[in-house]
Amino acid sequence: MNLIDSKKSLKILMFSLLTSCFLFSNTAYSKELISGKGLNVGEKIPTFDLENESHNIMKFNENFRGKALLLVVSNYCTKDMAGAWTIGTFYKYHKNKNFTYPTIFSRRCVPFYVPNAFVSQSAKSTAEQTRIPYFLMDWNEEIAMKFKASKENAHIYVVDKKGTIRYKMELTTPLVSREEMESTLEKVLKE
Repeated sequence: MNLIDSKKSLKILMFSLLTSCFLFSNTAYSKELISGKGLNVGEKIPTFDLENESHNIMKFNENFRGKALLLVVSNYCTKDMAGAWTIGTFYKYHKNKNFTYPTIFSRRCVPFYVPNAFVSQSAKSTAEQTRIPYFLMDWNEEIAMKFKASKENAHIYVVDKKGTIRYKMELTTPLVSREEMESTLEKVLKE
């Protein structure tokens, strides 16, 4: 096989893999997540110790406790939409030492045969481009289930320093105003 045939074979293989990802992605959802509506305003968030995109464990008590959080809980396939909507808010507050932006991804939309390393590398690339500090990988969906996550849409929360949800939005489009989210975050940061 010559070099040109090898490149064509590789392109065909990549196309087949991507096509199969879309065709079979629904099989990776947990039944518990099919109609998840998320946690409600006033509820406490569950704690989480999760691996980041660089394979380091980020412990809740060391990195997030006692800080105001702009928290995204999403599946891997909606990360770009969630990021597009919230990234301006992150950049507005990122220098505040009492604020951080954990983004929790499960691999619910990713077929079982796509390796975790591929998902991590993609998240790492996005983290480097956006300079967002915490992309956290929820490989077994344990945290997604505790957050009553949705299979289709990202949930975005503003969480106060005591771990109570003060604002919630189920993100169905990136074309939504951030005004209420940011005003809630400002109040939380002053407390």
